[in-house]
Amino acid sequence: MERPAVAKALLGDKTFFSIINSKTPDRGSTPLHHASSFGSSEVVTLLLEAGAAVNVRDIKDCTPLQCACTWNNHAVVDVLLSNNTVQEQLKEDNANGTLYQPLVSAVAGGNAKTVVALLRHNANPDADDGSYTALGVAIRTRRLDIVRLLLGHQVDANKIVAASDPPLFLATSLEELEIMELLLEHGADIEQRENSAGGGYKRTPLHYAARLNLKKSLKLLLDHKANPNATDSDGWTALWTAGLCGNSEVLKSLGEAGADLNPLCGSGNTTPLQAHCEDPEVVRALLNLGVDVNGIAGPESDVWSPIERVGYWGYAASLDIMLAAKVPARLDLTSKASAKALMFAVGQNHIIVASKLLEAGVDVNALDDDGGTVLMHAFRSLNADMVRTVLEHNPDLTRKDSNGDTVLHWSYSDVPIESVRRLVNAGARLDALDDSRNPPLISAAGSATADIVEYLLEKYPEARDMAGEYDGTPLHRACEVGKLETVKILLENGSDINYGNAELETPVTMACIRTHGNEETLEILELLCVRGASLSLRAGSFGYPICAASLCNSPDAVRFLLTNGADVSARDAFGRRPVQYASSNSVDVLNTLAVTDGEFSRKDDTGRVALHYAAMSGHHDLVSEVWARSQRVGVAIDERDNNRWTPLMWAARSTPVFTREVAIYSQAPSEPVNAVSDGNKSRRNTQEKKGTPTDKYCIICLAMVCGVYVRCTTCDNFGLCFKCLWAKHALHPDHEFRSHGLEWDSDIEDDGATAENPQSVDGQPRLDRGSQLTRAAEEASEVYDFDDDFIADDDGASYVDTTESSP
Repeated sequence: MERPAVAKALLGDKTFFSIINSKTPDRGSTPLHHASSFGSSEVVTLLLEAGAAVNVRDIKDCTPLQCACTWNNHAVVDVLLSNNTVQEQLKEDNANGTLYQPLVSAVAGGNAKTVVALLRHNANPDADDGSYTALGVAIRTRRLDIVRLLLGHQVDANKIVAASDPPLFLATSLEELEIMELLLEHGADIEQRENSAGGGYKRTPLHYAARLNLKKSLKLLLDHKANPNATDSDGWTALWTAGLCGNSEVLKSLGEAGADLNPLCGSGNTTPLQAHCEDPEVVRALLNLGVDVNGIAGPESDVWSPIERVGYWGYAASLDIMLAAKVPARLDLTSKASAKALMFAVGQNHIIVASKLLEAGVDVNALDDDGGTVLMHAFRSLNADMVRTVLEHNPDLTRKDSNGDTVLHWSYSDVPIESVRRLVNAGARLDALDDSRNPPLISAAGSATADIVEYLLEKYPEARDMAGEYDGTPLHRACEVGKLETVKILLENGSDINYGNAELETPVTMACIRTHGNEETLEILELLCVRGASLSLRAGSFGYPICAASLCNSPDAVRFLLTNGADVSARDAFGRRPVQYASSNSVDVLNTLAVTDGEFSRKDDTGRVALHYAAMSGHHDLVSEVWARSQRVGVAIDERDNNRWTPLMWAARSTPVFTREVAIYSQAPSEPVNAVSDGNKSRRNTQEKKGTPTDKYCIICLAMVCGVYVRCTTCDNFGLCFKCLWAKHALHPDHEFRSHGLEWDSDIEDDGATAENPQSVDGQPRLDRGSQLTRAAEEASEVYDFDDDFIADDDGASYVDTTESSP
């Protein structure tokens, strides 16, 4: 029996009428829902005549009409829409939030007859389901016939909803050319951008075609006069995007259509040639379009040129194309950019690119901003083959950088010995001196591997005891940085183990100035002592190894020196003893010295006792220990040095500890405490004096230098702060000094004062040391008190002395 007959028989039973609108328990659907989805129009007609409800919804919020549209039952759609009540559903746009809008559902199902039926009954062609319009769904499903049908019913060709993209954008992304043509004929906006609500970048259809390499879509859009210079939300043009994606043919089409060939886009604000030079075909396309291979946009210091990028990243194929370019200009091989590209290629170990640049004619003797040569960069690349490549083009081996270093002075820890051999065999000078009069061996002793040091010694043994102005001999340098194997090699090759003088410490003292681990220090000290290093030879500012170790090293190093005969009462060039140095180091080092309490009352040549140095350390436990032992031998808390400064004053000068806390802890008299700490009392109208800080330390008081200071013109490591410069000639006779630094911080303005240029402070007849110290102390006592060193005078004049008599 056919379905209509069965339905008619059932409807003949009066009991059926009571369940005609009943719902199934699982889906909540009525007989009309089922008939609309899978039945015939005759059955639907019978149910409607029997009184079936047309607006009832199942658990998915679908009406029978929506079911018929979803299942493409166009005959049932006609029957249902003959009911006026059902026709009202066509006016519901996304009714009740459903995902089954009738027209959208019919389009998604791809049944054109159902769509025709709905439109015939006046369905809204612009209907949407909350996510997509009917037109959008037709485009996504590539149904040209339905698109044409909707457009024929005056659908809006630019409507978007929620996160969906414009119709033309969708058609472009699918490269549906006929749909694109239809949309444009019916008023689609060719510049309408993607919907940013969906996470897009507000790109036009042309942008998207350029990104996805959709050549046909792109041509159609350009034929319809799409703007080739439109930018997305990030400021990218279609041409810049095509270059990024490596779409050289698309890029060519855009360029021929009049697109700007040099737009500034991307995070680096770069041109397409700058940004995309890794792709040789993109480079070729841009150069063929007429882009200047030497062009650069923006400040050269901020943005690399195309050739610089090629050099840094090693794009050999792109370089070939650039070198072959003839229009609008050949690559300028003499430019700074080409030289920098060579430096990059060499430094980044791109041998092929470096070779091509050198063979093309880039200057092998080009210099970087610091005077470094191409060969120096090759040496630093840690690649012996790169060094060979550069040497093949005959570089000048005598060139020096801004520090006076030749290429061999650039011997770093990872430089292969083969690179050094090649340089030496090529004629690099082993006796060349840098600005500090150091030969390459001194640099190697501090940085290179032991085998390089051994090789350099073999080739030029005379350098083993050559001393630079500041670093001493190679042995000094190796001891200072803790290179045990290098120390062994130097000693085996006859280096003077006790080389030192009034201005240069001995190697064993340099080993005590710790810039390396404790274990390495002890191993080097043991080796030096076994080989005959003297611990009693006075040399340099520290005088003796025990003084340097007491300031800079560990208790183990100090203990080792004492065990091997170091004198705990030794005095350095300025009368300082180990106890005073240790008072700036740690309690453990101080206790290791095991000195008597009497050592805490001894003064150095500046009149300072251990307590002065402890106060400068900033360490609470160290100050406590030194103060306790100083009290036992009668040292006062306000003990004054030759410049009349107390430990409290030095604490305020040198440490970050809050000055009032130091004063209260030390039970200082109330007068100096109030002078430095009471900020609430009314004061004279003055301006606080703040010296500009430096990275240097005063060789006398060991405090960091701030503001005005002086340095010896011949001894680089001899500098005095503003509080110690009064004793410059007494402590460092027969030497000239020059002033440095600024009295005022750069951010503190003084209406009546300007910083003076550094002036020579020499020329005064030299007296004997004792007379000078006495005179200087007397002069200082007349000029300085505690307040004067921190406060300007009432009229704003600063207490900066530019004479020889006092600071």
